[in-house]
Amino acid sequence: MANLYKKIAIHKRYRLAFWLWAVAIVFNGTIADAKSNIVFKGALGGQTAGGGGMAFSQEQQWMFEASGKFLHRDYKGAEEGYTKVLQSNNRHIDAYLQRAAVRREMDNGAGMQSDAKTALTLIDSELQQRSDADLYYERSLANRLLKQFDAAEQDLRKAMSLNKSANWDNDLKAIALERKMVQ
Repeated sequence: MANLYKKIAIHKRYRLAFWLWAVAIVFNGTIADAKSNIVFKGALGGQTAGGGGMAFSQEQQWMFEASGKFLHRDYKGAEEGYTKVLQSNNRHIDAYLQRAAVRREMDNGAGMQSDAKTALTLIDSELQQRSDADLYYERSLANRLLKQFDAAEQDLRKAMSLNKSANWDNDLKAIALERKMVQ
């Protein structure tokens, strides 16, 4: 479990909010439960994370700020934060995915679908250039948001085949659970 929280805290693509959302679903808890188990000092308020001296770009800082707002259920503030990132970089896949998750929480189905579909388009474009486990993983997340669970599972399994060291078994469980919830 400790490795999972470490992965959540310092994931190379900085998917903090989405990871917490997925963990909360898998463990049938709440965002607050997941958040209380994570030590991530400095990332939401400064230039370094965990005392490691890691510097963040302005975009990354905005992502962390928006993720913090998401965790505190300030969905309007989180949506504004991810929008700020997208105004700076309209090809930021993670920002589209995160904003889609926020919009789902805000009952903005049209906005959620639009962001998830944009993320899928960007991911498909990237996959034409390179086959990458993270891209398949992200595509799995977008398909989950769109309730396309067969495609989500297929993409996740492809990601797992490309990155044997990644442990995304909990994501497979989440897909199965979400599939049951909509049936």
